Amino acid sequence: KNPAPEAINEFKLDLVFFDKGEIIRNRLYVELGPMVASKTAVRLFDIPDFQCGELGSILVNDVVACTAPSGADLNCLARLELSSKAGISLDY
Repeated sequence: KNPAPEAINEFKLDLVFFDKGEIIRNRLYVELGPMVASKTAVRLFDIPDFQCGELGSILVNDVVACTAPSGADLNCLARLELSSKAGISLDY
């Protein structure tokens, strides 16, 4: 969800996936942009060699890139509001 009144052109996150025993199972860089201003969007990506039922939590380890359509850097880490409808823990 991008609640801001400005669009995001490039938005890449470094995600770390933990199983229910809090063991790191995978790490991915995911591209979530572009994101339209004031809009919710869905992005799909596969987590190799990982079953959904094994997932315990996801850590947003870093915002790798976040730019405006003009190319200017944005502070997307400050914009993050994490939530889950799947009952898993999200953190940054």
